[in-house]
Amino acid sequence: MLGISLCNDSDLVQRDGQWQVRGDPTEGGLRALQKKAGFAVEGHGRIDAIPFESDHKYMATLNKNENDNDRTIWVKGAPERILERCSSQWDASGKRKLDMERWQQTIETIAARGERVLAVACKQVAESMDAIDHDTVAADLCFLGLVGMMDPPRPEAIDAVKACRSAGIRVKMITGDHAKTASAIAKQLGLEAWEEPLTGKELDAMSDEELRQAACKCDVFARTSPENKLRLVEALQANGEVTAMTGDGVNDAPALKRSDVGIAMGVKGTEVTKDASEMVLADDNFATIARAVEEGRTIMITCARRFYSFYRPMGRNRW
Repeated sequence: MLGISLCNDSDLVQRDGQWQVRGDPTEGGLRALQKKAGFAVEGHGRIDAIPFESDHKYMATLNKNENDNDRTIWVKGAPERILERCSSQWDASGKRKLDMERWQQTIETIAARGERVLAVACKQVAESMDAIDHDTVAADLCFLGLVGMMDPPRPEAIDAVKACRSAGIRVKMITGDHAKTASAIAKQLGLEAWEEPLTGKELDAMSDEELRQAACKCDVFARTSPENKLRLVEALQANGEVTAMTGDGVNDAPALKRSDVGIAMGVKGTEVTKDASEMVLADDNFATIARAVEEGRTIMITCARRFYSFYRPMGRNRW
């Protein structure tokens, strides 16, 4: 509990008697878990931090226990990235050798339920340490546990995907989540090819031609990097597809700019993302995109009918 609370940049604030998240929603969920558990985190000041980035898929902080001056590095992020840096685990009996197979099976089980999975680890360091980098957390971490978070799709998003499919629009999911999580959510959304998601690692190993074929056949892409997103957009365009891409982070900007229609999130989206896009969603709701397409097509059909009715009386030679 201490790890997910200290390695966290969000906060919960009360407004008009209601609790609201200030910061990232995922981190806000972890903060809510801490509050509900009645766990206090005072007395652990932060000294340094490594912010989360999609390239390394974890966040780390260096904290000082003000009571005994102990310094600890806390790390949370994608389970596979955390586990590969751990040599031990902590349980009721204390510190012992990491049981990698057990945790991998647990991750698969949680992800298959459609839950987002985060792992937490720590590392005791010298009292003189006052800065951390990626090399500092590359090895010898002690694994603490996993957190599964429900993040079900909105009902209106499910309806919007159905409407898109009936309108001839194929929806694809590109996410940083675990492949099993992405597959389960894609099934709930009603995407077509959801059973065998492709991971960023698999995409990296593909040639451009292989990626062109995969981009058409698969609808779910997990644990992706910004480069993966850009290559997927380019692969779809190479197949003659018109692509619309949504995103909110700085790393989404290249793919948004390259797509035929870049759509930024207006609430969570960064200014860089908005500047790279042609459209900005005011409510960050996928259903809004579907409604906008429907409205746009209605306008186009109406204009085409008026154009035809105006020129038809003039005869064929006047076209």
